[in-house]
Amino acid sequence: MVARGVVPDRVASIEAFVVPLHLKMIGQGVDRNDRGSFMKSLSYQMAIAALMPEHRFDLGPAEGIPAPAIDDFMRRISVSADQELLAPYPKQWPARIVVLTHDGARHVCRVDDVPGDPARPIELSELVEKFSRIVAAAGVAGAGRFWNGALRALKPDGGEALPAPPFRLGA
Repeated sequence: MVARGVVPDRVASIEAFVVPLHLKMIGQGVDRNDRGSFMKSLSYQMAIAALMPEHRFDLGPAEGIPAPAIDDFMRRISVSADQELLAPYPKQWPARIVVLTHDGARHVCRVDDVPGDPARPIELSELVEKFSRIVAAAGVAGAGRFWNGALRALKPDGGEALPAPPFRLGA
């Protein structure tokens, strides 16, 4: 919603509607002692995207998190199951949000396909950038093996030469 001009300070509430099967996993808050909770919590991820977008791909809590501003924004977010979102599932994993602002404006956004889904394929350059940002930057052991496996999955026929990974293969 921020990309659509909704200023985070003006948000009174956000209700996120998700596929019922996802609610238990992503509808939770965060636990400082559970790194995974920060990755799975939809309210935390939405707060980070709105207030600290430079940290939206961190694999754990950002420095100084939870911060009062993040906690406050998370309290404005509720996550609910929506049975209607099951209709295209599992071919699509739709979600919908309703944002109410302090001035009474109501903004609705539904997403059926995200970049990388069959309906919204991404270019190899986008895959390289995403991989670099998330896996390689995290220092994941065996990142080169993951890189080559991901590319083989994209080019099972061998086709053109696979691009070099955006990091040292020994990493």
